[in-house]
Amino acid sequence: MGRITMKDVANKAGVSVATVSNVLNNVNKKTTEETRVKVMSVVDELNYKLDMTARALSSGKSNLVGVFFAKHIIDGKKVPLLKENPFYSEALSGIENRLSEKGYQLLVASIDDKDEALDLIRRRMLDAVVIFGMRSDYLWSTIKKSGVPLVSIDAHNDQASVNVEMDNEYAGYIATKHLIELGHKKIAFCSKYTDVSELIGGRYKGFLRAIKEGNLNVEDCPIVESEINIEGGEDAGRLLLEKYSDITAVFTSADIIAFGIIKYYQANGKSVPDDLSVVGFDNLAACEYIHPGVTTIKQDIYEKGIKAADILVDLAQGIEVEKNYVLPVELIIRESTKKYEK
Repeated sequence: MGRITMKDVANKAGVSVATVSNVLNNVNKKTTEETRVKVMSVVDELNYKLDMTARALSSGKSNLVGVFFAKHIIDGKKVPLLKENPFYSEALSGIENRLSEKGYQLLVASIDDKDEALDLIRRRMLDAVVIFGMRSDYLWSTIKKSGVPLVSIDAHNDQASVNVEMDNEYAGYIATKHLIELGHKKIAFCSKYTDVSELIGGRYKGFLRAIKEGNLNVEDCPIVESEINIEGGEDAGRLLLEKYSDITAVFTSADIIAFGIIKYYQANGKSVPDDLSVVGFDNLAACEYIHPGVTTIKQDIYEKGIKAADILVDLAQGIEVEKNYVLPVELIIRESTKKYEK
């Protein structure tokens, strides 16, 4: 027998093709439970596979949402963000779980090229797209022209249908103020992309606001460049010990950097927080379990994914939503910071 069609199922079940379609697509058209069971029994017997492309073409909806990450290249090699930074996997988990509840599936791709993005959107007939992080304006505008709803996470962009973000400046401010209140006067900001990323730049602005408000010398509070991964944190730890030995505290733009700094200090006979107070950002689950527990800025990463998914579904269904969602932040104090007593 050749390829099984919906008509074959209908003929064997003794119902119309429309009834089979309604059953398979969970459309309530007064189909009785008895008919539904009969249709599904024939589907199983004939091993019928629903043609998702045909379904999308006929309905105009694929129930497929795209999540685009940046292609992160270090030393000429592509870095797997989901593996390197747990932030992305936590956020993605929230997106996937909520979309699954609402009958949607997820397509995840690392992408920066506009043509690659458009090809995926059109070939897979995506109902909506969410993009993590900063991209070129050309990429944003090109995707917008495709006509699909576009949600940005952590990268405010006027081209997006909706932006899901937090007050990064306030977060940087309260993190740094905590260190100042502990008596630290020489505090470093540790990150990369400070001058090109609105997200990181916002955290640095908050850092500077607290430094100036506390009447600290800005020249005593440098930026320590670091890739946003464990290895980058270790490199930052080395720089802090070798080049910035007078620094007594550091605010990092991501927990993953803080983990690397702590690891390097411990491996070199130093102590956090005795030799260096460390504040992270994100409140990853590991912050509570490593030693010392990491003081950090809490953003509910999983909830951020949930909110993004809810917005995506509303947009895909033509429901009007607010342009910007700003999620709350909170300082969580653990053992990686202490009062400066020297």
